[in-house]
Amino acid sequence: MQDFIQNIASQFNLSETQAKGATGGLLSLIKDHVDSATFTKLSQALPMITTLISTFQEQKTTTTSSTLGSLASFAGAMMGGKAKVLSQAFDLLQSFNLSAEQGKHFAQIFGTYLKDSAGNELFSELTDQFPEVKQLL
Repeated sequence: MQDFIQNIASQFNLSETQAKGATGGLLSLIKDHVDSATFTKLSQALPMITTLISTFQEQKTTTTSSTLGSLASFAGAMMGGKAKVLSQAFDLLQSFNLSAEQGKHFAQIFGTYLKDSAGNELFSELTDQFPEVKQLL
């Protein structure tokens, strides 16, 4: 997972702490939408998950979202369901100074990494409980 963090930090011109925070934010979103048994399996497949989520939790109190991100969150909340979750994901990525296009690309890289690292069976279990993850690919 450290290689993934270093790769995205370099690719998106983020500090390592920002890359950890953005990744932790997406993982936190997943944690909120799957049962604890599935998340435990994911934690075993992807070392550092708890550290990344902690980094995100620390950073989210000091990071402010852009107006555009806030509007996206509002629109997502009004639409509900999948749109709301995707809006939350992109809003949190924008809070780490990623443009909408960069956020989309970041999410795709994260989704692919998640699928490859978790394996087909666990990824299927994850997407059965939280189908919005498929939208990241």
